[in-house]
Amino acid sequence: MPTWMIYGSNGSMGKTLLEEALSRGFSPILAGRSGQLLAWAREKQLPCRIFEVRAVQEILPFLQGVRVFVDCAGPYTSRTSAILLACVKKKVHYIDLSLEYSWCQRVFSFSSAFKNQGCWAVTGVSSYALLAEYMACYLKGQLPHTTSLDLTYVGSHFPVTKGALLSYLSILACGQKARSHNRIRTQWFSSAYRGDEWAAPAGASVGSVARRVPLVDLVTVWVATRIPFISTFVAFAATDMRMVRVICALARFSFLHGILQRFLSAYAQSRGSGATYATLRVFGRAESAAGQYRSMQVEMEGRDVLSIKMVCDLVMQPVASHQGVLTPGQYFGDSYLFASSDLETRMHHISYGEES
Repeated sequence: MPTWMIYGSNGSMGKTLLEEALSRGFSPILAGRSGQLLAWAREKQLPCRIFEVRAVQEILPFLQGVRVFVDCAGPYTSRTSAILLACVKKKVHYIDLSLEYSWCQRVFSFSSAFKNQGCWAVTGVSSYALLAEYMACYLKGQLPHTTSLDLTYVGSHFPVTKGALLSYLSILACGQKARSHNRIRTQWFSSAYRGDEWAAPAGASVGSVARRVPLVDLVTVWVATRIPFISTFVAFAATDMRMVRVICALARFSFLHGILQRFLSAYAQSRGSGATYATLRVFGRAESAAGQYRSMQVEMEGRDVLSIKMVCDLVMQPVASHQGVLTPGQYFGDSYLFASSDLETRMHHISYGEES
């Protein structure tokens, strides 16, 4: 069994991952930035290392003996690339759960470096990315000459933990972005959407509207499909949209993130966002230059434990033939989503169609 480290293991995602790891008989090294982690490590009777990920030379000693580094400590975008450089130098496999497209772009820029060292990195290990990648590949298989793809997420709640909220603000701070001509730009690429909002597609919650949000899929879906025009939308209740618009504007100023994090946390708690887990639906619409299109909807019910399962499976099955930087779909393959019936997560196709 490879020696692996969970960095950010006293955060919400880190703790959930640790519980899953322990249930499988793993004994990972716990790591993070806070000395409070020591008590948590003693309780679990696990080794612990406290360090920052700001400078390569400071990180290297703490990676001694580590084979896989799991990065759960968001937000990612505001960091340097020190942890990536350190993993390359020590020939350590790297995994993160980031939804921040800027960070995922940075990880992919290290693809040659990881490959040259004979190791791999998987970025964006999340159900969002795997759902989107599966759907994009399926639609492109149905419409091989696809030139544009819209992805819309409906049913996700505002995050409630500090790390997740700060990561969310890092995403919103990037502004309205889409992949246009294989480059990520701050612009609207589709003539169908001329404003900040548009009516959510059929099947979405009544009164929901969507806003363009730069997610990891702008990177991972493009890597998987090379569709030149890609956009991601997140649907909100109509009553939330004014607040979302204000948050998007204020998130550009990093010195406000602490205040915005506390406000959003209180707002999410008042709405009961942390208590229930709605069905997450992902709508996809692929279109060709000739005006043909295919559309499809996939849903995932129950709490999202798929991300945690993926990380543990990655650690247990580090396939030697995989080198460089990969997306979750590239590593696991299309069938992985539907082989997860043992989880609380259930997925199925809803519909697909075409029109000329």
